[in-house]
Amino acid sequence: MAEWVGGLLSLFVLAAYPASFYAWMRVWARRAPHENQSKPLLEPVPRPAPFWSLADVLVLIGLYFVIGGVIGGVAQHRGWIPTRHTANEQAEPAPESQVGR
Repeated sequence: MAEWVGGLLSLFVLAAYPASFYAWMRVWARRAPHENQSKPLLEPVPRPAPFWSLADVLVLIGLYFVIGGVIGGVAQHRGWIPTRHTANEQAEPAPESQVGR
Protein backbone atom coordinates (compact mmCIF):
# COMPACT_ATOMS: atom_id res chain seq x y z
CA MET A 1 0.00 0.00 0.00
CA ALA A 2 2.83 2.39 0.87
CA GLU A 3 4.44 1.70 -2.51
CA TRP A 4 1.23 2.76 -4.27
CA VAL A 5 0.98 5.96 -2.26
CA GLY A 6 4.64 6.75 -2.90
CA GLY A 7 4.23 6.04 -6.61
CA LEU A 8 1.16 8.26 -6.87
CA LEU A 9 2.94 11.04 -5.01
CA SER A 10 5.91 10.75 -7.37
CA LEU A 11 3.61 10.90 -10.39
CA PHE A 12 1.91 13.98 -8.96
CA VAL A 13 5.26 15.73 -8.46
CA LEU A 14 6.40 14.78 -11.97
CA ALA A 15 3.14 16.10 -13.43
CA ALA A 16 3.48 19.36 -11.50
CA TYR A 17 6.68 20.33 -13.35
CA PRO A 18 5.21 20.55 -16.87
CA ALA A 19 1.97 21.99 -15.49
CA SER A 20 3.79 24.82 -13.71
CA PHE A 21 5.93 25.45 -16.81
CA TYR A 22 2.77 25.70 -18.92
CA ALA A 23 1.16 28.08 -16.41
CA TRP A 24 4.19 30.39 -16.39
CA MET A 25 4.27 30.43 -20.19
CA ARG A 26 0.60 31.51 -20.20
CA VAL A 27 1.43 34.31 -17.74
CA TRP A 28 4.22 35.57 -19.99
CA ALA A 29 2.10 35.23 -23.14
CA ARG A 30 -0.76 37.27 -21.64
CA ARG A 31 1.49 40.27 -21.18
CA ALA A 32 0.90 42.73 -23.97
CA PRO A 33 3.85 42.96 -26.40
CA HIS A 34 3.65 46.79 -26.46
CA GLU A 35 3.80 46.88 -22.66
CA ASN A 36 7.04 47.99 -21.05
CA GLN A 37 8.97 44.74 -20.56
CA SER A 38 11.01 46.16 -17.68
CA LYS A 39 7.84 46.38 -15.59
CA PRO A 40 7.80 43.53 -13.04
CA LEU A 41 4.94 41.01 -12.92
CA LEU A 42 4.27 41.95 -9.31
CA GLU A 43 4.80 45.39 -7.91
CA PRO A 44 7.30 45.45 -5.03
CA VAL A 45 5.84 46.13 -1.62
CA PRO A 46 8.00 48.11 0.84
CA ARG A 47 8.93 46.14 3.94
CA PRO A 48 10.49 47.22 7.21
CA ALA A 49 14.20 46.63 7.59
CA PRO A 50 15.25 43.51 9.55
CA PHE A 51 15.83 44.21 13.20
CA TRP A 52 18.13 41.29 14.09
CA SER A 53 21.76 42.06 14.73
CA LEU A 54 24.71 39.67 14.62
CA ALA A 55 24.65 39.39 18.41
CA ASP A 56 21.01 38.30 18.32
CA VAL A 57 21.82 35.57 15.80
CA LEU A 58 24.78 34.28 17.84
CA VAL A 59 22.68 34.20 21.02
CA LEU A 60 19.96 32.29 19.17
CA ILE A 61 22.45 29.70 17.88
CA GLY A 62 23.89 29.33 21.38
CA LEU A 63 20.41 28.81 22.82
CA TYR A 64 19.77 26.13 20.19
CA PHE A 65 22.86 24.26 21.37
CA VAL A 66 22.06 24.63 25.07
CA ILE A 67 18.36 23.79 24.81
CA GLY A 68 19.10 20.91 22.42
CA GLY A 69 21.60 19.46 24.90
CA VAL A 70 19.16 19.78 27.78
CA ILE A 71 16.34 18.15 25.81
CA GLY A 72 18.68 15.36 24.70
CA GLY A 73 19.76 14.74 28.29
CA VAL A 74 16.17 14.61 29.49
CA ALA A 75 15.27 12.22 26.67
CA GLN A 76 18.18 9.91 27.60
CA HIS A 77 17.26 10.07 31.28
CA ARG A 78 13.66 9.12 30.49
CA GLY A 79 14.79 6.28 28.22
CA TRP A 80 13.45 7.75 24.99
CA ILE A 81 16.97 7.70 23.52
CA PRO A 82 19.09 4.68 24.43
CA THR A 83 22.56 5.45 25.73
CA ARG A 84 25.60 3.36 24.84
CA HIS A 85 25.40 1.53 28.14
CA THR A 86 21.73 0.60 27.79
CA ALA A 87 22.20 -0.37 24.15
CA ASN A 88 25.02 -2.77 25.12
CA GLU A 89 22.94 -4.24 27.95
CA GLN A 90 19.98 -4.82 25.66
CA ALA A 91 22.03 -6.59 23.00
CA GLU A 92 21.52 -10.32 23.19
CA PRO A 93 24.67 -12.42 23.34
CA ALA A 94 25.32 -14.79 20.47
CA PRO A 95 24.43 -18.42 21.13
CA GLU A 96 27.42 -20.49 22.22
CA SER A 97 27.09 -22.71 19.16
CA GLN A 98 27.91 -19.72 16.91
CA VAL A 99 30.78 -18.30 18.97
CA GLY A 100 34.10 -18.60 17.15
CA ARG A 101 32.66 -19.10 13.66
